[in-house]
Amino acid sequence: SSDYPWKNTKRGQCVLFDCVHQHGLRSFIGKRRARTQGDVRLHQVLSQELVQVLEGLLEMDPAERMCLGESCYCPSSSVGACPSSSSRHSSVWSMHWISDIEEEIRVIV
Repeated sequence: SSDYPWKNTKRGQCVLFDCVHQHGLRSFIGKRRARTQGDVRLHQVLSQELVQVLEGLLEMDPAERMCLGESCYCPSSSVGACPSSSSRHSSVWSMHWISDIEEEIRVIV
């Protein structure tokens, strides 16, 4: 369990979770050291795209939390489509950098 960023997700039970809840994940990542990298901070080893995905998936407000395109959040869309304009939840698959990668893959294939 030492690999988890916080021990409890109830406010007031874990200082690290309270920090993320109050200041945001990006602030937490900026202060937290990478475990095996000495003085290197997490924001130095994580891509901005990964940080965006983590921020969306770990959003504290469930109504604002990003989904992975599950049909229960996007009932009128196919899995993975989930356009944010017609859904309560935006999807990881609608992120700009994902569509760029999909286009690059189409060009290669």
